[in-house]
Amino acid sequence: MDNQFVPNTFTVPETYNANSFSFVPLSNKVVEQDYEAVMSSVQKLKGIFGKGSNWPSDGLTLAKNKEDMKVHEREFRQREAFAYSIFDVNKTKCLGTAYIDPSPSVEFESMVHFWIREDSSHLESELADTIKYWLEDAWPFKNVAYPGRDIAWSKWDALVHKATENSL
Repeated sequence: MDNQFVPNTFTVPETYNANSFSFVPLSNKVVEQDYEAVMSSVQKLKGIFGKGSNWPSDGLTLAKNKEDMKVHEREFRQREAFAYSIFDVNKTKCLGTAYIDPSPSVEFESMVHFWIREDSSHLESELADTIKYWLEDAWPFKNVAYPGRDIAWSKWDALVHKATENSL
């Protein structure tokens, strides 16, 4: 059985520029801008990965953020998951992050979480549309889940629970 997230023939985008946004891989090259964006919006980001998530923790430090970046960089290189820092079109301000991960539910090939900083919330709907268009247009996925957005957390949790039970 082939468990790769994306086909070997797929060229993973290194950047994506559209509308009001510029996407670049989440890495130590952008760690300080990312950290500033996270810290500007800690309360807004609580629960972005579901009710069981404690990210970002109250004690998140730049050093811990750098450690997290190493994980994201490794996942990206190994084609296991893809995290992108989202900047304004001039690439002067980090606006948020998009995470493209394998789905734990067989009903979806991928799940996407994303966030935008508090002071740019007015762009959230545009960002959602941009990400959905990009995934449909440039990525090899037919079924993408957006937990907490297009799928209620309760339904998503049930799908993940079902997938976990079936894998036992």
